[in-house]
Amino acid sequence: MDETHYQAQNLRVVAQSGALYSVLATIGELDVASASIFGVALDQILLRPGTPRVILDVSQLTFCDSVGLGQLIRARKLIESRGGALALAGVRTNLSALLRITALDSRFPRHPSVEAAVVDLTFPLGGDAGSRRDPHMPSSGTA
Repeated sequence: MDETHYQAQNLRVVAQSGALYSVLATIGELDVASASIFGVALDQILLRPGTPRVILDVSQLTFCDSVGLGQLIRARKLIESRGGALALAGVRTNLSALLRITALDSRFPRHPSVEAAVVDLTFPLGGDAGSRRDPHMPSSGTA
């Protein structure tokens, strides 16, 4: 995976781009002072050809204000407008509460870790969730 680092006053974003998915890891505070650097990192990911599958690793996100929340909404809308998929990984209590209070919790698929999100996002887009299988598990040989 290619890795690029972005730094703002109180936020570091590590962007990893791979063939099947990209990860944006946020470390610190996503707020009015740092929202633009998050936007730059996201825009760089979206310049890549193909259908975007993006995991936002928020396990080290310590704070998110309304401007930061706006960036998460923007990310979801941009990715979905390109036929892609977005998932949050490692959502901490403070962000979980913010998503619940704003009734956005159902708009962002959440996973306990990046690894769990990878399993979900590496399946073909638009498929039935019930037909998904772990690509690392051997097939049963039956259709």
